[in-house]
Amino acid sequence: MRGILAIMALVTFGGLLYAQEGTITDEEAKTLLEQYNETGKLKADEAEALIKYYEAKISEKKSEIDKIKPEVEKLRAEVDKLTALVDSLQKVIAELEAAKKGAEEVAKEEKAEVKPGEYKYYVVKKGDWLSKLAEYPEVYGHGYYMLWPEIYKANKDIIKDPNLIYPGQKLKIPVLTPEQKEALKKKYLKK
Repeated sequence: MRGILAIMALVTFGGLLYAQEGTITDEEAKTLLEQYNETGKLKADEAEALIKYYEAKISEKKSEIDKIKPEVEKLRAEVDKLTALVDSLQKVIAELEAAKKGAEEVAKEEKAEVKPGEYKYYVVKKGDWLSKLAEYPEVYGHGYYMLWPEIYKANKDIIKDPNLIYPGQKLKIPVLTPEQKEALKKKYLKK
């Protein structure tokens, strides 16, 4: 009988320990959870100890979350800034690719072999006048300012007064061989 009383006292005392301490170790929590999973039952004080254990764990994790929240917000703000920067850079890249494509098309047109007697084109820019643009490398080149009448003749439908050309006008430039340029240079210099 004494043995039974000792066992009952131990069980009761153990239950009281759970209730008094209110905290259990990770190992004890694991054991109680396994017991519950196997039997589907726990004593009231064991259940309360397990509940307090998990409440403490939840509180602990919430505290950890609160500690790192400012850093997380700081990182989110940095991510937002970087996302905006990436968007901005993607727009710049798209603009540069479009400009590159346009430049490649212009270069392709410029490299296209144009034969004497045909025309290439020049778009007038602010500050241009016929004798000035005649000396541009893409037109006739340095020293050929006097060939401006050739440009004027080719564009009489656009240019009413050779002293007045306007930005944006697309002018036909007669393509000349080096021999033709030299012959016309002599002709215009004799006048």
